[in-house]
Amino acid sequence: MFCPKCGTHDEAQQKFCRQCGQTLANLQLALHSQPDESVKYLEDAKKWLNGGSITLLVFTVVALTLMLTGFLIANPTLINIAIINALCGLCISLPLIFFGKHQLTHALHKLSPKLPTTNQFQPTKNDASTASLANASPYPAGYESSITEQTTRNLEQLPQPKPLKN
Repeated sequence: MFCPKCGTHDEAQQKFCRQCGQTLANLQLALHSQPDESVKYLEDAKKWLNGGSITLLVFTVVALTLMLTGFLIANPTLINIAIINALCGLCISLPLIFFGKHQLTHALHKLSPKLPTTNQFQPTKNDASTASLANASPYPAGYESSITEQTTRNLEQLPQPKPLKN
């Protein structure tokens, strides 16, 4: 795979370009996933969210109209019908909205690179000794948070130079 910014040849599993530091997550997404499927999820999410929102709006307008009419003509039956209408609108529209939100979250997870959460990889005191914690990475194996992350970890200690005699 080649960096879209500088044209350097990079390995497929790299998160960043080794030459310029450009993130390669979008390029990996285009190469290894089905963007058409993600776009379909986004369109479905939009339909569900719009349908739920319009349903809620219609039921709310009808309920407010019934309630206002019930107050104006002093008819408590219309007020009760307005309350029942509002509750029915909530029962119908909220599942549509929540399902649309779920579809949207699913589509965004498909489109975004997977990054670890902050406390997912934190070792506990029982997992490792303090000596191994100094060398432990908070990231999973194969994941580098940046280009320069841990580049000096495996360097050997250079011997101390001897002082020059005058």
